[in-house]
Amino acid sequence: MNTVIFGGSGFVGSRLARLLVEAGGHVTIPTRDRERAKRNLIVLPNTDLVGCDPTNARSVETLCNNADVVINLLGVLHETSNASFEKIHVDCVRLISDAASRSGRVRHLLHVSAINATPGAPSKYLRSKGKGEALISKLRRPNWTIIRPSLLFGEGSDFCALVRWQIDRLPVLALPCAAARFQPLHVDDLARMIAGCIFDPQVYGKALLAGGPDKLSLREIYDAFQAVAGRKRVIVPLPPSLSGLMAGCMELVPFLPPLLTRDNVASMSLPKVCEAGNGAERIDGQLISLADFLAATRLRQDSARALEYRRFRHGARRG
Repeated sequence: MNTVIFGGSGFVGSRLARLLVEAGGHVTIPTRDRERAKRNLIVLPNTDLVGCDPTNARSVETLCNNADVVINLLGVLHETSNASFEKIHVDCVRLISDAASRSGRVRHLLHVSAINATPGAPSKYLRSKGKGEALISKLRRPNWTIIRPSLLFGEGSDFCALVRWQIDRLPVLALPCAAARFQPLHVDDLARMIAGCIFDPQVYGKALLAGGPDKLSLREIYDAFQAVAGRKRVIVPLPPSLSGLMAGCMELVPFLPPLLTRDNVASMSLPKVCEAGNGAERIDGQLISLADFLAATRLRQDSARALEYRRFRHGARRG
């Protein structure tokens, strides 16, 4: 079985590719930057990295014609001149869904979207995701499934790296959207959920919410990072008006991508929680909580520091 994963070299895709290969499948990963993608994926057997522009209809169609399963993980949180929400979340989805529909081989199309993705959502990000979902849900063939995850965390997460940096470096934190609600989901759990959906006819034609075991505010998430780091910072929650003002100022910083935009603030005005059932609970085993992940990460770091210290002492005694 050949699975094509659009966005397969990213945070979720690299883990999903490994799962599928370990299960005996063949994976094809389209990428614009093959050399960069090779860093994490070249060691995987039965994996092809193919140069492809997902905005090119012919390239997308060629890939889908050779696929049994197509998975779309393409997404951006911040718009750039080369990657707008409309281009990535709508135009690329249209090309992928059209190509999968015309292919006589594709049996299942899985599309990863976002909680609260609707054409009438308060943010451009969520509206564009909603338009992409609408394209998928209109397909008569192949079978399709939409997965809407909450906030993702795990090793290599930009979000985790940002929070850790803030807690390490800043004695006072002005926290926008502190009351925003999330159901943080470990990236490995999302990858397992997607893999488990591939052969399950019960998920055909459905949109599944996906979250972790706990529902937390953004402030509670920061508190969890603080507790594990052993640091107590002064956190100043910002109301919506000041959150939008802060985001607008960040957008004006030249030469750097904004850490927060007004569109992000609008998106966080809606809770990212699984109110209508959590599809991630269908996977085998217990979902990984943010607290357990942070504790395990701290334990590994402490063990690594202790080992380095023992090596240093051993070397000193030899001197």
